[in-house]
Amino acid sequence: MKVLLIEDEDRSIRLTSDALAKVTTVTPTVARHRDAALSNIRSDEFDLILCDLRIPPTANSLDISEEHGLAVHSEARTVCPGTPIIFLTGFATPSNITDQLSSGGVADIYGLTSVPMVQLCLKSDLARLDTLLRGFAKALSDLDDWCKVESTLTISPMMARAVRCYAKSIGSRSAAVTPLQGLSGAEVATARFTDTHGGIASVFIKVLDFESARDELNRYHQFAGNRLEPGFFAPALTATFSGLRKEAALFSTLAGNSYRSIFQVLRESPEAGAEIVRRLQVGMETWHSSTVPHSFSLADLRRARIPDEKLPDGIAALHELLALEEISVEVRTGVIHGDLHGENILVNANGGPMLIDFGDLGVGTSAPDPITLELSVLFHLQGPARGSGWPQPRNLESWWDIDRFAEGAPHEEFLRACRSWASSIDTEAATCAIAYSHALRQLKYDDVDPDIAVAIAASAASFLTR
Repeated sequence: MKVLLIEDEDRSIRLTSDALAKVTTVTPTVARHRDAALSNIRSDEFDLILCDLRIPPTANSLDISEEHGLAVHSEARTVCPGTPIIFLTGFATPSNITDQLSSGGVADIYGLTSVPMVQLCLKSDLARLDTLLRGFAKALSDLDDWCKVESTLTISPMMARAVRCYAKSIGSRSAAVTPLQGLSGAEVATARFTDTHGGIASVFIKVLDFESARDELNRYHQFAGNRLEPGFFAPALTATFSGLRKEAALFSTLAGNSYRSIFQVLRESPEAGAEIVRRLQVGMETWHSSTVPHSFSLADLRRARIPDEKLPDGIAALHELLALEEISVEVRTGVIHGDLHGENILVNANGGPMLIDFGDLGVGTSAPDPITLELSVLFHLQGPARGSGWPQPRNLESWWDIDRFAEGAPHEEFLRACRSWASSIDTEAATCAIAYSHALRQLKYDDVDPDIAVAIAASAASFLTR
């Protein structure tokens, strides 16, 4: 358990540290004034914050006031709202301050239910302080012991904690975790939970920052639950916003236990990929059928995916392409997944696809979904075409012509199905404009071959300038 103690008096630091020592072996991080506390909250992360309500703003300041403790409260509720806070005071606290402190609400945290996230404790009430500290320390210890977590790869402490929180909520004592490769910076995995009766639950888990988690939850309810056919998306998306330090977790329940990513399917059965794409096209038709045409320049489309300052220097062919970006193209807009690479499509034993990861779900230009999926076999770190010897330069220079681009590809029918899907959504010119911007977006990633990205963008641009 990581604890931040914010206190300026030596005696209070000693008494509070002694109280902590009775329930945990952890030595707290000590901040003696407001500015030090704010710095610690911003630069580090904690499981519990203990704060004297009356503290000085800076070192050696005589301005000791509740105002500075409230500044800590405000910052903590903004930066790490899932971390519980105990405010310590040696004086009676005015009602307006207690009202402000009670704004933290209650939450289920560390396996405890309906816990006030901000609490006030008199410094003289050592028995209550001991009860509060003992409760948090025991809950965290019990949570760590609750569930055996095994993973195929290393996972972060907060992913492991999120897994244990979910396990405890469903009474599971064992979890097998399979990390997935995402591009958004969030940590993602699937987990299989078992209980003492042999029951199994499968869940997709995403650990990410608070604001992104709230945003994704809203996007899911606005665009997925009300607009997609049942079965093509996770039937429930729940969230944990407390107890994961500066992060939150989203949980999507999966029906069944035999889900694989479409990349895994392509590696094992390349011929199955095309049918999965066709089924996905049908399932997402309600998104892509209600579109509206708009005119965009190539520069507009590209900058929406990678701004000028993110483009690398020293690529002569890239500068030649940028000179063409005044070209205007009519592109249809509608609801899109926004990050439809092969790891964000899970496939069940019957070949049925299901979407996961809704962080980019919303309204945008419509063709990116099938084009992102097509090119993810090359651009994504787990893409099955990587290291296959395909594509050759002749394939890349003819990207806009699917017959020549797909020639010799290990997943030819999959590529054709993706391109056919894109053609059903928008014109060939719009598809090329989207491919241009998506290919150049890959220049942000160190693991993508820039020559491949620029070559695909150049081929797409060549169609638009014919």
